[in-house]
Amino acid sequence: MIDYVLFSITTTASTLVNARCYLAPVVETLTELKKEINRCHWEILRRTLFSHIMDVALVKQERGVFDVLLQVYDDGNQWFRIVESTLPFREEDVALILGLRCNGDIVSFKHERDQSMFEQTFLNKMHNRHSDAIKVNLFKLVGSKDDEEETFLKLLIVYFMMTIFFPNTSQNAPRFTATHTNDLTSLGRYSWTHAFTCG
Repeated sequence: MIDYVLFSITTTASTLVNARCYLAPVVETLTELKKEINRCHWEILRRTLFSHIMDVALVKQERGVFDVLLQVYDDGNQWFRIVESTLPFREEDVALILGLRCNGDIVSFKHERDQSMFEQTFLNKMHNRHSDAIKVNLFKLVGSKDDEEETFLKLLIVYFMMTIFFPNTSQNAPRFTATHTNDLTSLGRYSWTHAFTCG
C-alpha cells in the first residue's frame, strides 16, 4: 500500500496556504474517526477508490520548502521550473501520489438540481457544507446504531473531496460533490486525477 504523506506547515504561513493546504486538522479528524468506524463501514469504503485516504500520515515540514515549490511552479503550464529546466506535473504523477486512476469518465462539476435525500439532509444549506458542520455530522453518524453506515461513508467522501482534493478558502464542500457521492457505486468510473489537475 502506498504511504500517503500530508504536510503540516510548522511556521507562519500565508492565508491562502493555511486555508487550502493546512491538513493537520484533517489528519487528526480521520485518526479519530478510524477509532469509531466498524466493519461494515470498512466493507463499504473498500468498494470505493478512496479507502486508502484513511491511512494518511502527518509529517511536519518547514514552511520554506513550500515557499520554494510555490515560487518555481508555473500553474499555466503545470510544471516546476528548476534553473533552466522544467519538470512537468502530469495527471500520471497525481495518480501515483494519490493511488487513483487516470482513465475513466470526465467528472462533471455541475450540480444537479434534483437533490437527493442525502443532500437535502446534510448539504442543502451553505452552513451545512462548512467543514466544521460536516465534521460534527460525521462523528454523529459514525456512532449511530441505526444502519447509517452508507450515509456516513457518503459524507466522509465529501469530506475527502473538500479538504484534500478540491479545497477552497471558504472551507465549504462544493455543491457538485453531493451529486457524485450520492451514488457510491459510480465513483470508480471517473478519472478523478483529471478532475484534480484540470478542474
